[in-house]
Amino acid sequence: MAAGPEIERALRATLLWSAKEAVMKALREGLRLPPATVEVEAGLGTFSPAGWRPFSASAPTAALGGCWRPVGELVLTVAGGAPEEPALLAPAGDAWAGSAAVVALGEGF
Repeated sequence: MAAGPEIERALRATLLWSAKEAVMKALREGLRLPPATVEVEAGLGTFSPAGWRPFSASAPTAALGGCWRPVGELVLTVAGGAPEEPALLAPAGDAWAGSAAVVALGEGF
């Protein structure tokens, strides 16, 4: 992915939407839970060899943790654990422990 302010802005916006979507799915609410009520704090540091990075989220009914990573023009997110333990969700191969969302840069927001 090319660096630059436009790409960085698109990545951040896509990450925030993708994380909100994964959280709403993990809470089994989907769009019944207004996205504006889900707050996301995304970490930029890498914590796994595969490039997964932590995020934490709070919704009216729960606080969750998760992880995310960019893959080409996609942002992958997984949510469903305690906010302080996002590493427990980091996918190992195709086995994911939480609710996932995949969103292309520039789409979904």
